[in-house]
Amino acid sequence: MLDPTTQQPTGLLLETASEIIARHIPAPTFAEWKESLRKAMTAAMSHGLTSVHTEDLRYLGGLEQTYKLYDQLINEEQSGLRCNLLIYYPFIKQLRELGMYAGYGNASLQIGAVKIFADGSFGGRTALLSSPYEDKPDEYGSEIHDLERLTELFQEAREAMMPIAVHTIGDQALDHVLTTLEKFPPVKYRDRMIHTSLLRADLLERLRKPTIVADIQPRFLVGDFPWLIERIGEERANQCYIWKSMLSSGILCAGGSDAPVEPIEPLLGIHAAVTRRSPHEQHAGYNPAEKLTMAEALQLFTLGGAYATNEEHVKGTISVGKYADMTVFSHHLLEIDPDELLSTRIEKTIIGGEICYDKNLS
Repeated sequence: MLDPTTQQPTGLLLETASEIIARHIPAPTFAEWKESLRKAMTAAMSHGLTSVHTEDLRYLGGLEQTYKLYDQLINEEQSGLRCNLLIYYPFIKQLRELGMYAGYGNASLQIGAVKIFADGSFGGRTALLSSPYEDKPDEYGSEIHDLERLTELFQEAREAMMPIAVHTIGDQALDHVLTTLEKFPPVKYRDRMIHTSLLRADLLERLRKPTIVADIQPRFLVGDFPWLIERIGEERANQCYIWKSMLSSGILCAGGSDAPVEPIEPLLGIHAAVTRRSPHEQHAGYNPAEKLTMAEALQLFTLGGAYATNEEHVKGTISVGKYADMTVFSHHLLEIDPDELLSTRIEKTIIGGEICYDKNLS
């Protein structure tokens, strides 16, 4: 990034520019990665998570090594946490060679969808918009793959009978992805539109399909407001993170964190969904008509997460015949003021009927 005044490099690298230095950083050993992953799993369970969706192939040495790391920790060492592994698209060929597919694995460790990026972020003005940025009228954002290349990638995924999980922040990025997706029949598992941050009215109807899940991150609102209003204008800012409208339209939604971009704690995501403001602010919320009830927000992070992996028949609610996965809180979440979420503690995390985290023993 260049200083706007001096036109000299600032040392700040945006988006894929980080690859310039990343290739020179020594790779950790298998043992180092395993220990780091073990600590990450323990941290996740301490925040009340029983299942996570993650995309680590680019960081953990490829598909084979990544699966081996998770397999050892989850299936051999019985760490407890359930994990669904998204597959970055360059690894589709290797996935097929290894005989893996969506749903491959067991109840604790499974292969998920093919991960693809369609655009960037609001912060870097790389989210692809259908009209220019308000504060830079000559910029529309970045198209990671054009329509022809998106078609090729989706074709490759479908030939492997794989669902797709596509990063779409801007409205034009989502438009391109849905247009491309409509060329292909669905597969066994649902496709996921990750983020779906900016939604024009016409996109709501196109998202309302039983074969598509909107994979949303309520904490993005905390990081993006109020500066986003100046960046894209007030009208479009009011079309961002419209979760109430999405649920009212019948769109299947799953709540997540996008950690480490935002904090991993589900309670912070729930707080953002019901207040639409930062924990440190005291106002009615940004576009308060789009606030969720506590029950709606809880469902995002429970049953919604199960929708994303077609596991709603075994996860997401405490019901006869489902896994005994649950979180014990210090407060009754349906009976407290939303700001009390910030002081609510995780007492226990139970996975498959086993206590995997206990506050009194940590």
